[in-house]
Amino acid sequence: MRIKICGAVRTADVELLAGMDVDLVGLRHGIGGARGGLRTVHPGRSELAADAFLRLSAHVRATRRLRPVLVTTVHDVAWLHDVLARSRVRWVQLHGHQSPGAVRALKSAFRPWEEPVTVVKVLRVRNGDCLERALVADYERAGVDLFLIDAEPGGGQSGQGQQSPTEPVLRVADRLTRPFLLAGGTSARRDTELAPVVRHPLFHGIDVDGETRVGNGGLHPERIEAVRHAWRTHWVKEWMTPRRSAATGRFEVADPVPAAPVPLPYGVRVPFLPRGCARQAV
Repeated sequence: MRIKICGAVRTADVELLAGMDVDLVGLRHGIGGARGGLRTVHPGRSELAADAFLRLSAHVRATRRLRPVLVTTVHDVAWLHDVLARSRVRWVQLHGHQSPGAVRALKSAFRPWEEPVTVVKVLRVRNGDCLERALVADYERAGVDLFLIDAEPGGGQSGQGQQSPTEPVLRVADRLTRPFLLAGGTSARRDTELAPVVRHPLFHGIDVDGETRVGNGGLHPERIEAVRHAWRTHWVKEWMTPRRSAATGRFEVADPVPAAPVPLPYGVRVPFLPRGCARQAV
């Protein structure tokens, strides 16, 4: 299970996360189409200017255990390729309404001998429905490696910690053939409520932002640890607990990998799995 913390803006944030059990760090650059100038996206969250993004992404890579993720809403493939090439960041979260064609063009923009880019595409859940439902198959054919299922308020921006109801999330997840991250209200108190999502074979981890912050918007180590402990403990518990099989009537430990293995995104480390949950070769 992977944990992504979004919205780092200072080197102190990166140093804090490097000392914790976190895998991915989201760096916002090019939100709302803007390409420069530090500006507030919404309370407690800031977009990085170009030089700040380059400096902070290099700091993340220097930790050798954290992986930086460019979080952007920009549609311009040439701009995206330029930013990724200059920063040497190879994970990008497309948090806007980028088309499947843009995904395909971005994936093909990197030469075969270059390190490929891992594309994470947001899927918004609003009023119990997925706004991009009709495009899921197109995104997968275009080369999306990982989806991020995020709640969205009635008419606003996603990524503001809205709680994703379990049933709509599962309906979206059942349409996928790629792994997904869960975002939207993934606090330490909701790990049990969202247990059916954790048990989904394509569940890959959580994306957290507001739940790890204090009043001034800064990252708080105790909140990060509370989220990490609750979700990782619950994930291991779900996959280690034997459950009665409907087919055989015997208690068995479920295999979190589906019968048709899904290739993991480039660079993703295979997590430790308890005995009986061995990952199939891909």
